[in-house]
Amino acid sequence: MRNVPAYICGVLLAAHFLRVGSLLLTFVCLVLPFTLLSRRLWSLYATRGLLGLGVLIWLETMVSRMMGRLEYGQPFLRLALILGGVAAFNGLALALLSTRSVRERFK
Repeated sequence: MRNVPAYICGVLLAAHFLRVGSLLLTFVCLVLPFTLLSRRLWSLYATRGLLGLGVLIWLETMVSRMMGRLEYGQPFLRLALILGGVAAFNGLALALLSTRSVRERFK
């Protein structure tokens, strides 16, 4: 059950990369979280890395889009709340995979 947020984050990141046209990163983001089903330690570390990078990607996207909206005098609060929430959800998924009980289930 603790893996489900990681799967959702993988799909969200894949959609982000699909939008910018990167099919390789889209594929990696879709597949990597599901390697957790193998219960291998490398898959846990790789998925944690993906989620950590996901937090940074969403924050960078939020800031760059907010700057563009500010430049044109458009509202940006809703954008900031949505992308900030997505970044926080990635952080939550990372925290769930960083608990001792999850670590003990991987070889």
